[in-house]
Amino acid sequence: AHMLGGGATVTQLPLEKFTGKAMVLEVNQVAHQKIDLDLLRKHEESIATVEFLLLRTGFSSRWGEAGYLADYPTFTEAAADWLTTNFSLKGLGLDAVSVDEMVSKTFPIHQLLLQKGLVIYENLTNLEEISAKSFQFCGFPLKLEDLDASPVRAVAVCTE
Repeated sequence: AHMLGGGATVTQLPLEKFTGKAMVLEVNQVAHQKIDLDLLRKHEESIATVEFLLLRTGFSSRWGEAGYLADYPTFTEAAADWLTTNFSLKGLGLDAVSVDEMVSKTFPIHQLLLQKGLVIYENLTNLEEISAKSFQFCGFPLKLEDLDASPVRAVAVCTE
């Protein structure tokens, strides 16, 4: 229901949608830089092995600073389309405020990801503390009726 007319609310989605094998991809982007297809394509083999791709851009360290809500890196449409077309991802997350630019009126990346059934996790923190190449990710929403989005307590269960 988040930005899609007639879309499912968080409580209408099965709990399995919010947990699975994940990886953190360090992209260390700078302000206004795009997370593009060339950057992601280098990691195609690893992405193919997971259900959740979490991107560490470094922006969580800028929380509370001027520009945090405007200068963060965002996805290109080509990169988002490639991820949704070529992989069986359940979700995509990053340590910045949004997958789209704040000034967007149409939110094309949200639209694309949500239409393809992915869960979007934004404002993740502590991704730098995950040293495992892959791990079990859990990001369950609050069980409140009719929510189109929800805060989560995102957890990485590392066994390596």
